[in-house]
Amino acid sequence: MFQNIVKFLTPRKIGALYYEVKVTSYKTKKLSKINLDIQKQEYWRKTVYEALTNNKVVHRSTLVNFVPFLIQSGVGATPAIGDCVSMPEYRQLRIYPYVLGYILEDIQIQNSISKVGILVGPNNQASIPGIEQAGFKYVLRIQGTRIGPVFIRKERNAEDDKHDVSRD
Repeated sequence: MFQNIVKFLTPRKIGALYYEVKVTSYKTKKLSKINLDIQKQEYWRKTVYEALTNNKVVHRSTLVNFVPFLIQSGVGATPAIGDCVSMPEYRQLRIYPYVLGYILEDIQIQNSISKVGILVGPNNQASIPGIEQAGFKYVLRIQGTRIGPVFIRKERNAEDDKHDVSRD
Protein backbone atom coordinates (compact mmCIF):
# COMPACT_ATOMS: atom_id res chain seq x y z
CA MET A 1 0.00 0.00 0.00
CA PHE A 2 2.85 2.39 0.84
CA GLN A 3 4.32 1.82 -2.65
CA ASN A 4 0.99 2.81 -4.22
CA ILE A 5 0.93 6.07 -2.26
CA VAL A 6 4.51 6.87 -3.25
CA LYS A 7 3.72 6.09 -6.89
CA PHE A 8 0.60 8.30 -6.74
CA LEU A 9 2.57 11.23 -5.26
CA THR A 10 5.56 10.91 -7.60
CA PRO A 11 5.66 13.92 -9.95
CA ARG A 12 4.84 13.05 -13.58
CA LYS A 13 5.10 15.17 -16.69
CA ILE A 14 1.75 15.49 -18.47
CA GLY A 15 1.24 16.48 -22.08
CA ALA A 16 -2.06 16.26 -23.93
CA LEU A 17 -3.92 17.81 -26.83
CA TYR A 18 -7.38 19.07 -25.97
CA TYR A 19 -10.14 18.96 -28.59
CA GLU A 20 -13.68 20.23 -28.14
CA VAL A 21 -17.04 20.21 -29.90
CA LYS A 22 -20.23 22.17 -29.30
CA VAL A 23 -22.87 19.53 -28.71
CA THR A 24 -25.73 21.75 -29.90
CA SER A 25 -24.18 22.18 -33.35
CA TYR A 26 -23.27 18.52 -33.87
CA LYS A 27 -24.77 16.92 -36.99
CA THR A 28 -25.22 13.17 -37.21
CA LYS A 29 -22.68 11.39 -39.42
CA LYS A 30 -22.82 7.72 -40.40
CA LEU A 31 -19.14 6.88 -40.18
CA SER A 32 -18.70 3.22 -39.26
CA LYS A 33 -18.02 0.66 -42.00
CA ILE A 34 -19.76 -2.10 -40.01
CA ASN A 35 -23.08 -2.40 -38.18
CA LEU A 36 -22.74 -1.74 -34.47
CA ASP A 37 -24.88 -2.04 -31.39
CA ILE A 38 -24.03 0.57 -28.73
CA GLN A 39 -24.58 -0.23 -25.08
CA LYS A 40 -24.40 2.39 -22.35
CA GLN A 41 -23.57 1.82 -18.67
CA GLU A 42 -23.97 4.74 -16.27
CA TYR A 43 -21.90 5.05 -13.13
CA TRP A 44 -21.52 7.77 -10.51
CA ARG A 45 -19.18 10.16 -12.39
CA LYS A 46 -18.92 8.53 -15.78
CA THR A 47 -20.79 6.77 -18.55
CA VAL A 48 -19.18 3.89 -20.46
CA TYR A 49 -20.19 3.29 -24.09
CA GLU A 50 -19.39 -0.06 -25.69
CA ALA A 51 -19.71 -0.82 -29.39
CA LEU A 52 -20.57 -4.43 -30.16
CA THR A 53 -20.73 -6.43 -33.33
CA ASN A 54 -21.95 -10.04 -33.18
CA ASN A 55 -22.15 -9.67 -29.36
CA LYS A 56 -18.41 -8.91 -29.18
CA VAL A 57 -17.12 -5.64 -27.70
CA VAL A 58 -15.01 -3.97 -30.39
CA HIS A 59 -14.68 -0.47 -28.89
CA ARG A 60 -15.07 1.27 -25.53
CA SER A 61 -15.21 5.01 -24.73
CA THR A 62 -15.91 6.74 -21.43
CA LEU A 63 -17.62 10.09 -20.84
CA VAL A 64 -16.40 11.57 -17.54
CA ASN A 65 -18.68 14.23 -16.08
CA PHE A 66 -16.12 16.02 -13.92
CA VAL A 67 -12.41 16.20 -14.78
CA PRO A 68 -10.35 18.09 -12.15
CA PHE A 69 -7.33 18.00 -14.48
CA LEU A 70 -9.22 20.17 -17.03
CA ILE A 71 -10.21 22.70 -14.37
CA GLN A 72 -6.65 22.89 -13.07
CA SER A 73 -5.28 23.27 -16.61
CA GLY A 74 -7.48 26.30 -17.32
CA VAL A 75 -10.01 24.65 -19.66
CA GLY A 76 -12.87 24.71 -17.16
CA ALA A 77 -15.51 22.30 -15.87
CA THR A 78 -16.10 20.58 -19.20
CA PRO A 79 -17.07 16.89 -19.39
CA ALA A 80 -14.53 14.89 -21.37
CA ILE A 81 -14.36 11.67 -23.32
CA GLY A 82 -11.42 9.44 -22.58
CA ASP A 83 -10.12 5.91 -22.07
CA CYS A 84 -11.06 5.05 -25.65
CA VAL A 85 -9.88 1.79 -27.15
CA SER A 86 -10.72 -0.18 -30.27
CA MET A 87 -9.78 -3.83 -30.52
CA PRO A 88 -6.81 -4.18 -32.93
CA GLU A 89 -8.64 -6.30 -35.52
CA TYR A 90 -11.41 -3.65 -35.74
CA ARG A 91 -9.25 -0.58 -36.31
CA GLN A 92 -9.48 1.40 -39.55
CA LEU A 93 -13.23 0.73 -39.74
CA ARG A 94 -14.21 4.20 -38.44
CA ILE A 95 -15.71 2.75 -35.28
CA TYR A 96 -14.03 5.38 -33.06
CA PRO A 97 -15.58 8.45 -34.74
CA TYR A 98 -18.91 6.62 -34.96
CA VAL A 99 -18.95 5.99 -31.19
CA LEU A 100 -17.89 9.58 -30.51
CA GLY A 101 -20.81 10.73 -32.66
CA TYR A 102 -23.16 8.41 -30.79
CA ILE A 103 -22.02 9.90 -27.48
CA LEU A 104 -22.64 13.43 -28.79
CA GLU A 105 -26.13 12.44 -29.99
CA ASP A 106 -26.86 10.91 -26.60
CA ILE A 107 -25.79 14.14 -24.90
CA GLN A 108 -28.04 16.14 -27.29
CA ILE A 109 -31.03 13.99 -26.32
CA GLN A 110 -30.33 14.59 -22.62
CA ASN A 111 -29.88 18.31 -23.42
CA SER A 112 -27.68 18.70 -20.38
CA ILE A 113 -24.27 19.68 -21.77
CA SER A 114 -23.40 22.38 -24.30
CA LYS A 115 -19.85 21.25 -25.10
CA VAL A 116 -17.65 18.25 -24.50
CA GLY A 117 -13.90 17.78 -24.73
CA ILE A 118 -11.52 14.98 -25.47
CA LEU A 119 -7.89 14.57 -24.43
CA VAL A 120 -5.38 12.73 -26.57
CA GLY A 121 -1.65 12.24 -26.30
CA PRO A 122 0.32 14.36 -28.79
CA ASN A 123 1.98 11.22 -30.18
CA ASN A 124 -1.27 9.31 -30.65
CA GLN A 125 -1.42 9.87 -34.40
CA ALA A 126 -3.86 6.98 -34.87
CA SER A 127 -6.62 8.57 -32.76
CA ILE A 128 -6.40 12.20 -33.90
CA PRO A 129 -8.00 11.65 -37.36
CA GLY A 130 -10.94 9.80 -35.75
CA ILE A 131 -11.45 12.64 -33.28
CA GLU A 132 -11.43 15.19 -36.10
CA GLN A 133 -13.77 13.05 -38.28
CA ALA A 134 -16.28 13.10 -35.42
CA GLY A 135 -16.30 16.93 -35.53
CA PHE A 136 -13.97 17.80 -32.67
CA LYS A 137 -11.73 20.85 -33.17
CA TYR A 138 -8.26 21.31 -31.72
CA VAL A 139 -8.22 23.89 -28.91
CA LEU A 140 -4.86 23.73 -27.14
CA ARG A 141 -1.92 21.71 -25.88
CA ILE A 142 -1.89 21.13 -22.12
CA GLN A 143 1.50 20.65 -20.48
CA GLY A 144 2.57 20.50 -16.88
CA THR A 145 3.38 18.29 -13.92
CA ARG A 146 0.99 16.15 -11.93
CA ILE A 147 1.69 15.41 -8.27
CA GLY A 148 -1.07 13.21 -6.86
CA PRO A 149 -4.39 14.93 -7.55
CA VAL A 150 -2.76 18.33 -8.22
CA PHE A 151 -1.85 19.52 -11.72
CA ILE A 152 0.66 22.37 -12.08
CA ARG A 153 0.29 23.87 -15.53
CA LYS A 154 3.33 24.97 -17.48
CA GLU A 155 2.99 28.58 -18.53
CA ARG A 156 1.76 28.62 -22.12
CA ASN A 157 3.28 30.50 -24.98
CA ALA A 158 2.27 30.63 -28.66
CA GLU A 159 4.24 27.47 -29.47
CA ASP A 160 2.44 25.46 -26.80
CA ASP A 161 -0.94 26.13 -28.42
CA LYS A 162 0.17 24.64 -31.75
CA HIS A 163 -0.35 20.93 -32.00
CA ASP A 164 2.08 18.64 -33.79
CA VAL A 165 3.03 20.74 -36.81
CA SER A 166 4.04 17.63 -38.73
CA ARG A 167 0.29 17.01 -39.22
CA ASP A 168 -0.47 20.49 -40.61
